Amino acid sequence: MKIRFLCLALLLATPLVLPAQIVEVLQVEVIGFRVALSPTNQIPDAVISDSVGGGDIWIKLYRNTSGAARKAVVDFDVNWRLGQPETLTEVRIHSSRVGGNGPAVIDTELTPIDQDQPGAGHLFRQVEITDRETLAEVEGILAEPGRYYVNIETMSNPAGLLRGQLRSREEDTLGALSGDHSSLQSRLDAQQALLERVAARLGLVP
Repeated sequence: MKIRFLCLALLLATPLVLPAQIVEVLQVEVIGFRVALSPTNQIPDAVISDSVGGGDIWIKLYRNTSGAARKAVVDFDVNWRLGQPETLTEVRIHSSRVGGNGPAVIDTELTPIDQDQPGAGHLFRQVEITDRETLAEVEGILAEPGRYYVNIETMSNPAGLLRGQLRSREEDTLGALSGDHSSLQSRLDAQQALLERVAARLGLVP
């Protein structure tokens, strides 16, 4: 889902170079992604936990009239339900496809979150990016979101407790409308399994 509009950014030049103000016209792209987080997505699958999560990643990318990226703002809107007490230490986007691990490319610089009871939690964090190397990664996410994943790291699982690949919101919507029943059924099966685990933990089933 892309929303485009124009904004004005004022770049103040130093008096010794250009005494006047330069007005640069920037075009903004707003693109949304979804993520489903599970311990079974970790590589290797060594995490035993009833924890699950999910959320949305929104990217606002600012380009100049030549098409060069000048700035990005990344919104992390992430929810989780922990099966055990945890201290969350990092929420980051990494670069790797399914089946591999890769380096962190966008970091929320999270202050550790102590959750001393099993249950739900939420994080909203906004990250502003201006350096060229990270802007290149942002453009990589826009071009091929499946090559990146969100990872939630904890004190007891420093390599990651919950992980999920980024999915374009457009692709999610088009997949549902085009009748991708196998993908839909697998998601429904996963949700059903989650509900059964939660019901068992609450003693609602024998």
